Amino acid sequence: MELDPRIKEIRDYYVKRRNTREDTLAAGLGMAGEWLDQMDDIDHLPEPLKEAFRLAFPSMTESDIEHLGEAGKAGVLQAWKGKLFEVMVRDQLNAGVPVGELRLAVGEKAVLAESLNEPGWDLRILDWRGVETGKYQLKATVSEEHVRESLQRYPDFRIIATDDVSMEDILPGGHTNSSLAGQVSDAIDDLAAHDLQDILGDLLPYLPFILIIGSEGLRAAIGRKPLVRAFVDAGVRGAKCLSARTVGFLVLSIGLGPLSIPASMATRYGIDRALWTFREKALLRQKTEEIRGLPKFRRSP
Repeated sequence: MELDPRIKEIRDYYVKRRNTREDTLAAGLGMAGEWLDQMDDIDHLPEPLKEAFRLAFPSMTESDIEHLGEAGKAGVLQAWKGKLFEVMVRDQLNAGVPVGELRLAVGEKAVLAESLNEPGWDLRILDWRGVETGKYQLKATVSEEHVRESLQRYPDFRIIATDDVSMEDILPGGHTNSSLAGQVSDAIDDLAAHDLQDILGDLLPYLPFILIIGSEGLRAAIGRKPLVRAFVDAGVRGAKCLSARTVGFLVLSIGLGPLSIPASMATRYGIDRALWTFREKALLRQKTEEIRGLPKFRRSP
C-alpha cells in the first residue's frame, strides 16, 4: 500500500535525523580509533624510559618492536638499557645528587653526547659559561673485562658504571645492571603486546562506513528504499563522514589528540545542520509564495 506523501515525508525526516545522530556518533568513534592508532604506547612510559628510547632509536616506533624477533628484542634491550643509564645518571647529577665522588659545582650541568656514535665519551660537564670541564664514559654492564677494554681504548675519560662493577677509579652510577634491564624488559613486553588499544585502533576507523553500508543495505533489503537510492544515500553519508574525518585529522596533526574526536563529530553534525537550515529556508520561501498565490491573498488590480 502506497503511503500518504505527507506521512512518507515525516518518516523520511525522522530517518534522516536518526542517520545524523548515528553518523555523528560513528564519526567520533572512528576518529577515536585513528587517535588510538597514532597514539604510541611509548608516550605513556615513565619519562626516563621514554627519553632513553627516543635517544637510542630516533626512528623506531611501537609497531617496529611488535614485529621484532627474540634476537631483535635482545638488541633493543641492550641499547635501550645503556641509554637509560646515561639519562638517569645525567638527571641524578643535575638534581645535585653525587655519583661516587663526582658532584656538580654551582652553575655546572651534565649533558649527554648528541651523537649515538660519539667516540669515547657519553656525558660531559659544562660550567655556567658553557665551558667543558670533564667527559665521562658510562657503562651499564656486569663485565669488568668490558670496562677494562674501554679504559684501555679511551684512557682520557673516566668511567661511570653500574654498581655491579667494583673496580678502582670506576665511579658507581647508583643503579644495577639488573634493575635497568628489568625496567627495559618490562617496557618492551608492554610495547610488543597487542592490547585493547591496538585492537580498537585497528577496528574503530572503519565503524562509520560499516554502519552506513549496513543500515542502507538493510533498508534496501526490506523494501524501504530502492537499491539504487540506497547506494546513492550510502555514498552521500560516506562522503560526509570522510569530510568529518579530514577535519579530525587536521586537529590530530597539530598535536591536539583527543580534541580530534569532538572536532570530527561537530563537523559531521554541522554538515547536516547547515543542509537542514538551507532546505528549511528554501521550503519556507516556497510555502510563502504558495500562500501569496491563494485567491484570498491576491492583491486586487
